[in-house]
Parts: sequence; C-alpha cells; structure tokens
Amino acid sequence: GNLSASIFLVGGSGMELPFAPEVFDVVICAFGTHHMHVPRLLQEMRRVLRAGGRLVVAEAGAPSYWRTIVGRVLVKILLSAFGLTKSKARAQIEEDAFGHIYTSEEWRAMLSGAGFGEIRLRPSRARRIWYPRALAMCAMVEKDRA
Repeated sequence: GNLSASIFLVGGSGMELPFAPEVFDVVICAFGTHHMHVPRLLQEMRRVLRAGGRLVVAEAGAPSYWRTIVGRVLVKILLSAFGLTKSKARAQIEEDAFGHIYTSEEWRAMLSGAGFGEIRLRPSRARRIWYPRALAMCAMVEKDRA
C-alpha cells in the first residue's frame, strides 16, 4: 500500500515529544539516546505509546568494566586521544555523551523504572574490547497501564 499519506515529519524535542498521550503503537529511537537525558526520554516515549505498544531502541552499550576505576581511566585516556585527533568541539560532544552510554543492566533498570515490561536486550560483539557495543532493545507498555 501507499504509506506516504500516513507518514509525516514532525520536529521536536525528545524530552517533550510534541504528541498527545497514547497515540503510537511503536516508538523507535536509533543511536540518539546518548545525547539525551535517558530517564526523561523514556518517560516521554512511554507517555506517547498506547497500552500494549512497543519501544524499540538501538544504542551504544557500555561494557561493564567501564564502571570500574581502571575502565574509567582507560576511557578518559581514549577520549583525550580522540580530542587530539578531532576538533575540540566534536571531542567535547563525545565526552559529554559518554556519560549517557549505559550497560545492559543499567538499560534494563531504566526501562523497568519507566514502566516498561517484557524487556529484551541483545548486545552485539564489540570490534575492540574497549569499544562500546551496539545494544538492540525492545520493551512493551503493559496493557493494564495506570
């Protein structure tokens, strides 16, 4: 069928989605959450989903060792090296985004805390041990939502 009549572009902030509550069956976000306040974004995505609606997110996922002292030091060194090879503005954006790259366990807790159920996470294999890995996530708004 022709979908062009039912799909349109709307500009807005993920922190305040410009839609009424419970209007979508599916919300998709790909590789943008690390530039946003994720708990607030998840609340907004849940707000616009109908009961039984699905959330699909693809995002960089932090390896669990990033949460250790050694991991934090290693990442700081890597970010500094990145800053030497890229523009200062780009390096600052990436350093700011680093604080919003979460582990699978952190994602699961945030999704649950935002009221999502049936949470499924699938991490990919990282190209290098110190790299983040891609996470594919799917969660559902419970049908008996309050």
